[in-house]
Amino acid sequence: TENFAAVFMMRLESGKAVHYPLPSLPKPCAFMAGAQLGSVLYVAGGIETPAATTALPVFWALYLQKLDRGWQNLPTWPGPERVLACMGAHDGSVFLFSGARLKAGADGKPVREWLRDGYRYTPNQGWRKIADLPRVSVAAPSPAPMRDGRLLILGGDDGALVDFEPKAKHPGFPRDILAYDPEHDTWSRAGRVPFSLVTSPAVTWNGRIIVPGGEARPGKRSPEVWSAEQAY
Repeated sequence: TENFAAVFMMRLESGKAVHYPLPSLPKPCAFMAGAQLGSVLYVAGGIETPAATTALPVFWALYLQKLDRGWQNLPTWPGPERVLACMGAHDGSVFLFSGARLKAGADGKPVREWLRDGYRYTPNQGWRKIADLPRVSVAAPSPAPMRDGRLLILGGDDGALVDFEPKAKHPGFPRDILAYDPEHDTWSRAGRVPFSLVTSPAVTWNGRIIVPGGEARPGKRSPEVWSAEQAY
């Protein structure tokens, strides 16, 4: 019923979780994408209210060494506003992949336009378009982990079964791994994941990629946690 602008950082200290408040976002936001590059946090897109029929055309940055400045509004990418994109960071740039644009349907509820475009942002240089993804990948685990010099899109929803009924028998989301090579601006496929999970974070821990929980099919949440060895 409500989206929030609050931001906090959590650390484990002496085995206990300790919360530290950070500056609030300029607006309430959900379904955004985010990534960290150096000491800067970046957030892109999202929706301001749960019933929104348009995504926020925003790109915000928080400089962790200059918290008193709060979140900064930066120029957005040269493409549609979106929700549920995937972001990643590598070699001095952040990357924005896929997602969905929103518009109002005949009943006034949000309808998705499925996107497979991608963009690269480099501080002091701005945005440039990169090669389109081989397929749509909405709500893939994010931020995109790096392996062998490539950013990995671990599954994601391609929209092919958006109208599938009954939902309880939905076969799940695509399991192929899309790999983006920033040096050559090319995509390839890098195997498959053994899970169907979207709207989940991907985190790195002790040299492994961890995907904890998420949505296994429309309306069905999963308690599963998966990990994979990470190599650079």
